[in-house]
Formats: sequence, C-alpha cells, structure tokens
Amino acid sequence: MYLITSCISLAALLWLLLGPYNDFRVDRLRQELFGLRDELFDRAASGAIGFDSSAYMATRQMLNGMIRFSHRLSFSRLATLVLLRRFQDPVVVKAFDDGLEARLMAAPVQDRELVARYRQIANVCLARHVLSSPVVIALVIPFVLLLVLRKLGIDVAQRLPSIFRSTATYFDRFAFKLGRAV
Repeated sequence: MYLITSCISLAALLWLLLGPYNDFRVDRLRQELFGLRDELFDRAASGAIGFDSSAYMATRQMLNGMIRFSHRLSFSRLATLVLLRRFQDPVVVKAFDDGLEARLMAAPVQDRELVARYRQIANVCLARHVLSSPVVIALVIPFVLLLVLRKLGIDVAQRLPSIFRSTATYFDRFAFKLGRAV
C-alpha cells in the first residue's frame, strides 16, 4: 500500500512540476518581458528615445523574440547553446552576433545607454527563469552548493554523520513523545 501511495505522490509531484509549475514560469517570464517592452514603448512615446532609433527597434525586436520563444527556453537548451557556440566557426558566430550589435552601434550614445538597461533587465528575467526550473532546483543547485562548501573548506562528507545523528536524535525524541501520547 505504501508503495502505491508513494508512486502516486511521486507522479503527482512530477505532473505538478512539469505541468502547471512550468506553465506558470513561462507565463511569469512573458509577463515580465511584456511589461519591459511596454515600459520601453512608453519611454519612446514620451520622447526619451525615437521610435525610429535603431537601438529602440533592435531592442524591441529582441524583446519580441524573447517573448515569442520563452516557452522553449530551458536549462538544457541553454547549456547546449553554450556548448555548440564553443565549437562553431568564429566567422559564423561573428556574423550572427553582428546583427544586433551593428544596429545598436548605429544609434546615438544616449539611445544605446537607455536601451542597455532594458536589455540587462531582460537578461536577468531570462536567468531567473532558467534558474527556477525543476531541473536546476533538483540537480544543479545542490551540486553548486557542495562545490561552494568544499571551496570554503567544509567537507560535507565528514559532517554528514554528525548532522544525521543530531537529526535522528531529534526525530527519536519527537517519536517518543508521540508514542507516549497514544
């Protein structure tokens, strides 16, 4: 009976993480990017930057691309992109990178400075989206935490038995109290 209950609970947890939670993450990212794009539009409407500025148009196009493909952004795709980029021909990489940078460089300095903030906020939103994925939470964060602890000189393997003993002692006391109450 416990096995069946555990399997059902595990299946429900996986469904929750890969279904509604993932949908929520994508919706939250899109909403943040929509808000950012709207704020940029409002700045252009107020005259802080021209609608015809190449920096404005490039940033707006970049935000539109992020919104359109935010459902496809994941930790595994980002890791694959980073790995593939290392092995690409530098000429192809430069041609790919030049589109956005060339349009930004064609704009006046004040326009570039204004849109730099929006690009930076968009990148923070994307990073938060990737770092909040179930894969990162379950696998990457504990691994990084172990590396940080190791770097700080705290050997987790040596401390685990004492941590377990103190936790087990606390649990034993708790179970004892529950047993006496019956």
